[in-house]
Amino acid sequence: MNRLQFEARLSSFRTLSTLPAVMAEVLRICDDPDSSLSELGEVIMRDVALMARVLKVANSPYYGTSQEISSIRQAVLTLGAARVKSLSLSLSLYELSSKIGGRVNLKDFWRHSLNVACVAELIAKKVEPSLMEEAFICGCLHDIGVLVLDSIYAKDYAKVFQATAAGGDLVRVEQQLLEIDHATAGEMVARIWNFPSRYCETIAHHHDVIGLESERKHDKLSLIINLANRLATFALEISQSTDRTHLSNREIVASNLGLSSTDLKEIEYEGLSKLLVTAQFLDMDVGTPVELLQRSTAQLYDLYVQMEDMYKQLQATKDQLDEERLNKVALESLQAIIATFSHYLNNAVATISGRTQLLELAHKKGDIVDPTGILTKSLPVYGKAIDQILSVIDKLKKVTIFKTAIYHDNTRIIDFEKELRQFDEVTAKMNK
Repeated sequence: MNRLQFEARLSSFRTLSTLPAVMAEVLRICDDPDSSLSELGEVIMRDVALMARVLKVANSPYYGTSQEISSIRQAVLTLGAARVKSLSLSLSLYELSSKIGGRVNLKDFWRHSLNVACVAELIAKKVEPSLMEEAFICGCLHDIGVLVLDSIYAKDYAKVFQATAAGGDLVRVEQQLLEIDHATAGEMVARIWNFPSRYCETIAHHHDVIGLESERKHDKLSLIINLANRLATFALEISQSTDRTHLSNREIVASNLGLSSTDLKEIEYEGLSKLLVTAQFLDMDVGTPVELLQRSTAQLYDLYVQMEDMYKQLQATKDQLDEERLNKVALESLQAIIATFSHYLNNAVATISGRTQLLELAHKKGDIVDPTGILTKSLPVYGKAIDQILSVIDKLKKVTIFKTAIYHDNTRIIDFEKELRQFDEVTAKMNK
């Protein structure tokens, strides 16, 4: 299933193929520098449910207004176009998600999405305050592709749930089973909905593994959402793994944004309380404080288990490296010893061989009398022994690997029995 096939299927879903009119108009007006606040108010008033929720939010203690706001015009003037835009889009998307349907638990989905939105806003506040509202919007939007894939490919996406529950990485599993992942699907839906290109880019890249100095390829808004997705306390139920790549990459993205480890701790700490407040004034169901605490505890335990597994893997890798390093050093030492002894043994063998040949020659000439035949029998044995010594030296020179045997007190000895077994067998035959 490629992009073209996905787009064809998407066009047949009326709920997804067109952006709700009010959302589209809000986007158009807010991105048009020539539009007015009154135009924005008129568009919101076309959607009674949205108008009621915007007024409720505007009058919430979160904004601390001194007098009651009774009209959308007042709300727009009080909150500003950027804030009204983020509220309208997030609330409209929240309503739309309930119509899309599918297996995804919406409470779980919005707990994560709103968490990312709040964290993204806090990041933007530190690195680029002008991006705060858009960071919040993109945080709400970043995983829209999950809902889309779950809606269009319900049967196949059930297999994605099963695979990720067994520990598979969400994006990889989607690519393997569907040939498209939720980041790509979300980007395509956002473009069909005529969202600003910068929003589409953040959706497309929120799972990217980003290297140092990657601002050249990812704009600041994309980096903010990418980092927020990694810092969020609550992950989607189907995407909870925290591997070494995830942990190391968030440090790289943070560095690219100019954030320190202290900044990250402050953002993570403040992000959870901001989620609770934001969910309350937006009237979004992300769970009660008790449920959030229980979920946090469960995820903390999962993280502990993952960290324990990572520690075991690192320890195993260290042990393997230690073993390989020991073998390498020992082999280098062994080769140096072999080279040294080979020099002296070759000299000794040459001397013995020469003397043996002289004895053999003297015996043939009759210069040496051998009445018992001992010399006659011994000379061939000397020759064979010399050949075996030379053979062993040659074998030792060719040794490139060896195993070690461990005895008491962790003393390690080199096991050469396999290399020398042939010599031992020949020697035993010769001594018979």
